[in-house]
Amino acid sequence: RDAVTYLLLDDDEGDRIAGYYCLSAGSVRKEQAPAAVARRAPEPVPVVRMGRFAVDADYQGHGWGAELLREALLSAVSGADLIGARALLVDAIDDDARAFYRRFGFVESPIHPLQLFKSLDEIRASAGLADQPS
Repeated sequence: RDAVTYLLLDDDEGDRIAGYYCLSAGSVRKEQAPAAVARRAPEPVPVVRMGRFAVDADYQGHGWGAELLREALLSAVSGADLIGARALLVDAIDDDARAFYRRFGFVESPIHPLQLFKSLDEIRASAGLADQPS
């Protein structure tokens, strides 16, 4: 299996898909990653890649994107422990998406401004999971 897709369903609307995200294992060259992620990492740097992330237009503006991202962060931590990943990587589709991720602490790649990273150690710490292995 190459990737896993997670769905956010609206029970009140007959299990209508309100949003989704997809996670897979990946890697990047050290120069692509922010210094805090690349430091003491192997070459290439193992990452959890979020390949897709979307909230249906009818559900936008009500906090569903933030909630779905929180779930994605926790799922990424679980996957990272299995593959030794250092960060969650997202490819923002545009400047609005980049701004969304930056609000949640993602940091831009030094060479690809629409590619953003969030350290798995930072995710663990903010979720109260700092004592889990990295």
